[in-house]
Amino acid sequence: MKKLYFFIAFIITLSANAQHTTYDIGRWTLGGNIGGAYQKGDISNKLFGFGYGATLEYRLYNKKYRFFGFSLRGRYLKSETFGLGYQPHESFISNYALNGFGNSGVDYSNQLFFQNNNTEFEELSLEAMLRWNKLYENTGILFYLFAGAGGTDYVVKTNQLDEFGNQYDYSSINYEGNKSDIRKQLSDLLDDSYETDLDNRNYSRVVFTPTVGVGLGFRIAPRVDFALEHKISLPQTDYFDGQATKNNAPFFIQDIYHYTSLGLHFSIIKHHQGESTYTPTTIPTPTNPTNPTTTPYTQPVKPVIILSQPIATTFISPNCKVTIVAKITPDIKAQDVTFYHNNNLVATQNYSFTNNELKATVQLANGTNNFKIVAKKLAETTTKEFLLTCNEESTITICHKTPTGSRETINIKSSDWAMHEAHGDTKGACSETEKMITICHQVSSREGDIETIQIPESQWLIHKSHGDKMGACVPIAKSMITICLNNQSFEIEEAQWPSYQSQGARKGPCYTVKQITICHVPATGDKRQTLTIPESEWAIHQAHGDILGACPAVEPTITICHKEASGNKVTMSIPEFRWVEHFNHGDSKGECPRIEIPMMTICHYPAGSRTPQTIQIPATEWAAHQAHGDTQGACPVVVDADIQVCHYNATTGKKEQIIIKESEWPAHQAHGDTKGLCPLGANNPGTSTSITICHKDILTGNTTTMQIPATEWAVHQAHGDFMGVCPKVKKITICHVPTTGDQRQTLEIPESEWAIHQAHGDVLGSCPAVEPTLTICHKDVTGKKSTITIPEFRWVEHFNHGDTKGECPRVEIPMITICHYPVGSRTPQTIQIPATEWAAHQAHGDTQGACSVVVDADIQVCHYNATTGKKEQIIIKESEWPAHQAHGDTKGLCPLGSNNPGSTDLIAICHKDPNTGVYQTIQIAVSEVRTHLAHGDIEGPCTTQNNGGNTGGTGGSGGNEEKITICHYPPGNTNNPQTIEIPASAWPAHQAHGDTQGACAPTTGGNPGGIPGGAGGNLGNPRGGNNGGNEKITICHYPPGNTGNPQTIEIPASAWPAHQAHGDTQGACAPSTGNSGGNSGSSGNSGGNNGGSGNSGGNEKITICHYPPGNTGNPQTIEIPASAWPAHQAHGDTQGPCPSSSVKIKESTSKPGIKKSGIKKP
Repeated sequence: MKKLYFFIAFIITLSANAQHTTYDIGRWTLGGNIGGAYQKGDISNKLFGFGYGATLEYRLYNKKYRFFGFSLRGRYLKSETFGLGYQPHESFISNYALNGFGNSGVDYSNQLFFQNNNTEFEELSLEAMLRWNKLYENTGILFYLFAGAGGTDYVVKTNQLDEFGNQYDYSSINYEGNKSDIRKQLSDLLDDSYETDLDNRNYSRVVFTPTVGVGLGFRIAPRVDFALEHKISLPQTDYFDGQATKNNAPFFIQDIYHYTSLGLHFSIIKHHQGESTYTPTTIPTPTNPTNPTTTPYTQPVKPVIILSQPIATTFISPNCKVTIVAKITPDIKAQDVTFYHNNNLVATQNYSFTNNELKATVQLANGTNNFKIVAKKLAETTTKEFLLTCNEESTITICHKTPTGSRETINIKSSDWAMHEAHGDTKGACSETEKMITICHQVSSREGDIETIQIPESQWLIHKSHGDKMGACVPIAKSMITICLNNQSFEIEEAQWPSYQSQGARKGPCYTVKQITICHVPATGDKRQTLTIPESEWAIHQAHGDILGACPAVEPTITICHKEASGNKVTMSIPEFRWVEHFNHGDSKGECPRIEIPMMTICHYPAGSRTPQTIQIPATEWAAHQAHGDTQGACPVVVDADIQVCHYNATTGKKEQIIIKESEWPAHQAHGDTKGLCPLGANNPGTSTSITICHKDILTGNTTTMQIPATEWAVHQAHGDFMGVCPKVKKITICHVPTTGDQRQTLEIPESEWAIHQAHGDVLGSCPAVEPTLTICHKDVTGKKSTITIPEFRWVEHFNHGDTKGECPRVEIPMITICHYPVGSRTPQTIQIPATEWAAHQAHGDTQGACSVVVDADIQVCHYNATTGKKEQIIIKESEWPAHQAHGDTKGLCPLGSNNPGSTDLIAICHKDPNTGVYQTIQIAVSEVRTHLAHGDIEGPCTTQNNGGNTGGTGGSGGNEEKITICHYPPGNTNNPQTIEIPASAWPAHQAHGDTQGACAPTTGGNPGGIPGGAGGNLGNPRGGNNGGNEKITICHYPPGNTGNPQTIEIPASAWPAHQAHGDTQGACAPSTGNSGGNSGSSGNSGGNNGGSGNSGGNEKITICHYPPGNTGNPQTIEIPASAWPAHQAHGDTQGPCPSSSVKIKESTSKPGIKKSGIKKP
């Protein structure tokens, strides 16, 4: 601090005694800088250390146009340097903290050793500067040299201990490579902590430091310079890098540090003094009366100022930056020229004066600017004054057209007029009133609505582009119609009908549809949904497991043992309504059985302790414990008995009788006590003769040199001690395997203990820094295998448990393509599934291969128009036919009659469908016959030759296949069984859905049955009655999912609406002689000779009890091919006939319209 005060006082003295001359720039300059420092010494530099500093300069000699200037400058600098040697240090280590002198625990004297350092320092110095003044005044570039001296306060640290306080092991460094490779190895080894301070008696923290340097500055603004400097400092110490090494350099050059910086210099004081005026002096001469003589007088030449630029005197903003050039003759000095702008003196750094030419670039102020140039030559002075004007750009008024088409009056710059003119603007203000026109405007918020409005004529093009018309609107009478959309009737304009039709609306009022509430089972999720549906849709929902009424607030759940795709079983809870799905996939009710791992008792010896412990472990862990010396069974019980010893009391110096635990005896024995009573005699008060022995601790095995009374030698000798000093124990380094953990430990142990450690898998030498690992296939206690990575030294333990090296093999499950029928949907989907899941899908009716493409063909129907009350011909998609059929529409043309005057005469033809190629008999108007015949249709009804065997079906046998009679239970209407005939090849599909061979049993009372879960908790008969005595009708039935195989059946007349809604037709099915053939026939007369899948014959049959999906309460005894047994077994079927049921249905005695079922015990 005293040095700093001295420096400030010195600068003030220089300022007070400086000569006073007029300057534009002050003498004081304050600077700041940042940069980097590096060292050059006994240890090579590693990298730049960040530094910063400040300077304060005073100009002692500062004549602007003199070649040189001279200044004094004070400097403060703070920075640091880093060093890292890349060759081993071979000479004496001068840092006592590393050579064992200062700390005996850290000594690199006889080891491979690389030096490093981190030196932090602060420097305070005074420098003399030599400046190139003229270069700076003429170009703004300043070059300067400086030299000085000061003091440096520094602190040296080194990084030679790791994070645990141990010396680094440099033996792994390969120092024969290049410099960068060696430094990279060292950087990987060192932790950059620099924890050790320099320790040496010759180490002085504050040293004298001479400095030299060079700088280059650039003027970036008046009184502000940017400077680049490089400074070299020579601290008078050889410990700046922490190591002193003798060399051949001069005595004053030892360690060196460099500092390169970027800085800013600010002139902070501007000094002025009055201008001096030159007065010519007359030289006096002696007076001679006879010949008076005077010195001749020379008239000074008056300077001439000629302004060459600018030529113009008026400028338009923003182009008001001008260059002024003035030539002054005769020769004149720069300090004799002054330049004024608006009566303010212009600083010399803002203009140049070279070769008698003044040059300045000036930004004019708005308005008139006055300038003055004053040139002096001895007693003559010339002044040149001139004016330059900067005017604002003129504006004009225009009529501007906005993006909306309206116009407004605005002012713009004259230079912007061309752009506005190109967009249709006009000069001058807009007229106050604009012509209005009448248009017919379409209201965007109300489709179809129009209104007459008036608009400015300039907006017409916008309205025209949106469809508006010129002139007033013509009123149009609106035609209203009634439509039905989403079961709501309302009126709309007829012009709006297409948009509503696209949303599914139909013309006419809505029909009254009775709604019912059901509890719906969704395709996914664990919560059923309460829905309201039309009553006509109930049969479909009932067939998929939905029930009448609202769903319960909380779903009942059950616990099941679930089998995953991998084969693992897990206990889980599911909603009760999902049980059938899980049952079909092989799950079972209740928790999964647990795998119990037997436990066993062992005597365990913990690591680091010789006291055994009785513990219980899983039997699977025994091999690992056995390998470490544990034994089966409980540890033996050790009784710690009391014993009497003769104890030497160190306080009294006498022996005394005491009783101790036997476990305490080794400690007493080690201190010279003896078992039994103390000996009698006069030698007890004192001490007996002592001898030196080598005593072995019976617990640890360690030997200790100790002294005992000679009388106790016999006892020690009997326990293996021997006379004399113990030999020095040799220790070895080992890599120790701990009981737990994935990292081994480097330990030092007596060589005598090596055999014990070797038996437990330890190895000689230090452990590796990174444990080698091994990839294995690990089997856990549940038997599941997984790929894991373990330390290599743990392999034996895993091998003993049955693990194997390498990754676990992957089980590749082939995928197959099937046609899947989702629950709740009749639309099949082509999907891919694992081959292992095929049996479950097959049991639910799915088929292998992609689904066949169904073409939704157009068909012609006779539609009843509820609005007009007449029938009309329309064309619909085939998929829309059931909905039209349910409302009474019929396929084909409408019949002739008085109720449909618009109909024409009809004729029957055999029409070929262009999509499927199938022929069918249809009726058409006589006027349309020519068109049909031109497309290949045949006049008259179709014959069997037209469709026979054109293309084979998808299954079954040929046209002459044997028929069998079965009792068929229609899906969704199982209470109404029907006796039908089917091809024998179709029997397995019917049998899987619960149908039975033979005719249905007749019923006479219309049993109400069919309600599951009767009054007693057992299952009622789901088949129910068939309302005996009901009139029968013959229909052509298209089975769901197999519509290519229509069947002629008889049904009660009351069931006809349900069948009609599903596409069945009244009357027997058309005969076919080959439609179900397998492959395509050769011609129309082939009759399907190529049969389909049919029975292969010879396949062994077995009897099973089959539980139909969705109707498991009605098991059925059926025969199946033996090859089909795995699929049935996977869905819960059992071999052998079903057990006989004694459940009987009790006739209902309830009120009419209410059905009940009762259970009567046998």
